This record gives sequence, structure tokens and C-alpha cells, in this order.
Amino acid sequence: MTAQELATRSQEWLHDAKLLHDAGRFESAIYLCGYAVEFALKARMCRHLNWQSYRDDLPGMRSHVLINLLSFTGLDRVNFDSDWNEVSDWTPEIRYGGSKGITSSKSSRIISAVEALLKEIL
Repeated sequence: MTAQELATRSQEWLHDAKLLHDAGRFESAIYLCGYAVEFALKARMCRHLNWQSYRDDLPGMRSHVLINLLSFTGLDRVNFDSDWNEVSDWTPEIRYGGSKGITSSKSSRIISAVEALLKEIL
């Protein structure tokens, strides 16, 4: 995927997360928020590293670990640390119920943090 395709998909994940939140599906909303950040980081990596498209053929690039992806973007998380802290421990494994009991309030905080992060990252 190109940087633009990744950025577009990132925005779509966030949009879908908001719809899920509004439907009371807080765990699913958070799940998609993580992918929104992941795709934004990968889009930023493409631009920072001057790649035409994302290079998942390279060692370590098939990662979902947000902090690892951030290290390839040229960004310093100090600029958005409080928002980063809301989402930095996300993993795709939450789909197996690792986030049971997520409240509307927590989901709202994470969505707000992701909105702010995407502005910084993209």
C-alpha cells in the first residue's frame, strides 16, 4: 500500500471506530483505533523513508507493535506523549477479549487520543 492508501485507511478505521462506539461496541471501537494508529504510522514511515509503498517484506516491518513502528517515523513521541500513552499498549490480541469491561468513557478517551495522534502523524 502507498502512504496515501495507508493514510486513507487509517482515517476509515477511525471513522468506523466512532460508529462502533456510538453503537455501544466499545471493545470493537478500541480494536479499530489501534489499526488507525498503526496505519498512520506506516504511512508516515513511507514518507519519512521515501518508500513508494510500505515494505512489509523487510525484517520487522510486519509488526503491529506501535512503539516499534513509531521508531521508524522520524517523530518524537514527546510532542504527543499524553495521547500516545492512551493507545501505546494496543495489540491486535484485544480481539480475543483482552479488553473486557471497556467503558464508554475509556472508549471516548481513546478515540479522542487517536484523533489527535492522526493529526500529528499524518
